[in-house]
Amino acid sequence: EKTESNYNKNTKKTKKNYIYYVDMTYVIPEDIPKINRFGKYEGIMFAKGTRVNPIKYLKAVPPDMVIFNPCDKDENAMVQKLRKTRYINKHFMIVATMCKSKDLMKNSLGQHSYLLTQEVKDKFKIKETVSIVSVDKQLEKVKVEVFNAKEFK
Repeated sequence: EKTESNYNKNTKKTKKNYIYYVDMTYVIPEDIPKINRFGKYEGIMFAKGTRVNPIKYLKAVPPDMVIFNPCDKDENAMVQKLRKTRYINKHFMIVATMCKSKDLMKNSLGQHSYLLTQEVKDKFKIKETVSIVSVDKQLEKVKVEVFNAKEFK
């Protein structure tokens, strides 16, 4: 059974600001059939072993994910500041580490929040908070910006 503490171990506050990119390209494990709108098989869309970058196929860029510990006052203040600046007219997803969900409810974040899962943590190589995960369509990669909340202006 996965517990919240499993999801969040080794996620800590960063001491420095930095950016890294994650290539989402993967190898297709088995043939993906091409099916027309009538449900008829029309051959193979992607053959087993094909390298695919899902970002190439995005019609719209998904909202940024802001991963932080809402129980940390500096990180919480930074997210409140981001809401009034970078995200003033833009939706973003709040992804919480460390706090228990009942603590989150008390915390007036003003929108749905999610707990950081091991899958998300691994996929985007999250080790420190605050991390802002966004899609860079031009580079066709996921961009992860890591901020020291205490020094955030």
